[in-house]
Amino acid sequence: MGDPRVTVRFWLVIFTVALLSLNCWSGDSTSKAGATNATAISTATEPKDYLLPDFGTLHLDVPQAWSDTFNSTTMLGTPVDTVQFAPRDHSDYAVLVQAIHMKPGAADNFDVKTNLTAVAHQELGDSVELLPEIHDLKSPRMEGAWFRLTDQHVPDTNPKPGDYKYLTQGYAKVDGLVLSFRVVSNRAAGNEQSLALDMIRSARLSPLN
Repeated sequence: MGDPRVTVRFWLVIFTVALLSLNCWSGDSTSKAGATNATAISTATEPKDYLLPDFGTLHLDVPQAWSDTFNSTTMLGTPVDTVQFAPRDHSDYAVLVQAIHMKPGAADNFDVKTNLTAVAHQELGDSVELLPEIHDLKSPRMEGAWFRLTDQHVPDTNPKPGDYKYLTQGYAKVDGLVLSFRVVSNRAAGNEQSLALDMIRSARLSPLN
């Protein structure tokens, strides 16, 4: 088992540290490392609700093929709400979503592309890609962006436990809430990235009464 937040050499930069410097408040997922065969994941989803203290309820359409774990902790003195998703069939990928507790009014001024581009450039040292390609991510209730990078040091087959070759990472603004999300995988042709992006597109927030 490996923790892509901590043990993955290439993807070691954690969103929370960067976000603290942006005057906002801001997770841990595990996956089985091994075979890189990419079996398509069922696209069937189910609605899930996650209570975010002091914010409201986050609603996501989650693939039924994924199990989920939610926790609220404090990291570096900052509240962190994290949803971890793991494949029920133990395929070699993991998904992490963090709810970022921005200071009042800060979410409106949070530039998704500018901040995401800064994060992406920090990840280029070991990547195959020379420049990050930032993609838009939108729905009627949210706007966001994401990028994908490939670690040139992780082999295509039999990677070490906790090493992941592919990273998809992004930000999304949803009804005044900022989400960060990350997919780590060793499946070149897996559809976990598209499922994760669709899940983020489905996001909506019900504020506290």
